[in-house]
Amino acid sequence: MGPGYFQHGWGAVATDDRGKRVWSYTKAQIGLKEHTLYGPYVNDFGRPGFFRVRFRLSGQGFDKSEKSVVVLDVIQAPFDLQRDHVVIGQRIIRSKELSPRYKNFDIICYTSGVGVYEYRASVVWEVFSEAENKIYFDSVRVYRYFPLWDIL
Repeated sequence: MGPGYFQHGWGAVATDDRGKRVWSYTKAQIGLKEHTLYGPYVNDFGRPGFFRVRFRLSGQGFDKSEKSVVVLDVIQAPFDLQRDHVVIGQRIIRSKELSPRYKNFDIICYTSGVGVYEYRASVVWEVFSEAENKIYFDSVRVYRYFPLWDIL
């Protein structure tokens, strides 16, 4: 897949409990990357400012501990072939935050508005049990964000 499409390193297409097609994490590696999903390698911003990147996912079979389960990243990459990627936002999802109901997990970041942006989700392999756990990735969306100090 090219720009505009998510790519995957782990998992498979699945149908969730509501009958919706989603991406499900499994320990089956299907790509060369360590990320469960990554992409879409597009410029979503176009101008400088704050943005909210919203990952929507659910998790089943997790305890109420502080264990890190999923790492979400927003990466800025140059347009050319340089490999200088900059992490402009990150969020770690703990076991206690996951539930069978879908929840939104936001990353607020500031961007220069130029370059190519990548949204990544990685599951911590060691804490995931295919017999006991499920993680479904529903969507990733980008919204313009206005910090309170810009409104006042």
